[in-house]
Amino acid sequence: MNKEKNKKILFIKRILNTFFSPKIHGHFKNGKGFEVDTKPSRLRLIYHKITSRIWFFPSMYLSKFWVGAEKDGDRGYTTFMEIDDKALFLIENLQGLIDKKNMPILDIGCNVGRFLNVLAKDGCTNLTGIDINKLAINDSYNVYPELIDKADMQCTTIQEFLSSSKDNAFNLIYTYGATVELVHPTFPLVKHLARVSKRYVCLFISENQSYVRFWEIEFKRQRFELLIKAPYCYRNHSGNCDQVLYIFRKSSA
Repeated sequence: MNKEKNKKILFIKRILNTFFSPKIHGHFKNGKGFEVDTKPSRLRLIYHKITSRIWFFPSMYLSKFWVGAEKDGDRGYTTFMEIDDKALFLIENLQGLIDKKNMPILDIGCNVGRFLNVLAKDGCTNLTGIDINKLAINDSYNVYPELIDKADMQCTTIQEFLSSSKDNAFNLIYTYGATVELVHPTFPLVKHLARVSKRYVCLFISENQSYVRFWEIEFKRQRFELLIKAPYCYRNHSGNCDQVLYIFRKSSA
């Protein structure tokens, strides 16, 4: 019963986030709309918690939990260094999209850079990684020396980076969630991903996060075609299909 109820709630969220969220985040605050309030007062914290649940009101609240993450712990970067089967699932699909080792590639929510490290070792030389966790970004070159001279590691929000990026800046944009699923639906996320990507957008994300959407519909609006939709459970034969790999390609027409 709870599982069915949860499905209905997620379906309603998808409808609200895809069709009824005004894409206004960042339009009215003169470049300050993407700041994360890391030390809010008690009253301000209540305000953030309430507004983060409203689909039509811009919010950065969920970002605060990652900004000051320590080295260890649930959100620490040491938790996100293992190349397990899920990571391999993404890597194998990324490698199938890379036809030139110098093509510009963007990792959204790269943390300390485990996927970029694999790509660098595979010969890729034009890599960019962004993450909101300053410690992870600062330590990335020490943890993964292979990234030196091959990857530009930047501490920034997804919203700020995409908003300021040039059209067709990257041949391939990818992410391993939870990342884009935590971006409030009032930010025109898919529009910016489609604008900044020259060819591919690859999302390996959870379908059970705060800001779920109808990803296929949003990318189709931006003239991207769906190449692959593969729930991870198809690979590991588990009953949980919350994690799904999407690969979209920019239409030539």
